[in-house]
Amino acid sequence: MGQEKIDAATESGRAMAAHLLTMNLQFGARTFRHIVTGTGALMALAASRNVGESITRHAKLAEMLSRSAATASEYSGSAARLAGRGLAPIHARATANARRLRKR
Repeated sequence: MGQEKIDAATESGRAMAAHLLTMNLQFGARTFRHIVTGTGALMALAASRNVGESITRHAKLAEMLSRSAATASEYSGSAARLAGRGLAPIHARATANARRLRKR
């Protein structure tokens, strides 16, 4: 029974590490894209030549900032999936163990 716990913890750690690696790559690329897009939108707003251009570019900047905020809120969902991936092997072993003990 002790070895089962060690195996479940190892499997859990492996699953979480794999998910973290994927998360870091995705979020890093997404963050970089938002920084580049935001900087471009801010520079375009600063280079506006008239009020009409300024209003249009301000709207684009606001839209980009809104998308960035939505992306940031996805991080909590990803953290919940990470926890789920970590708990899945432990839960599977515990429920299998409970079924096995119930048969006795």
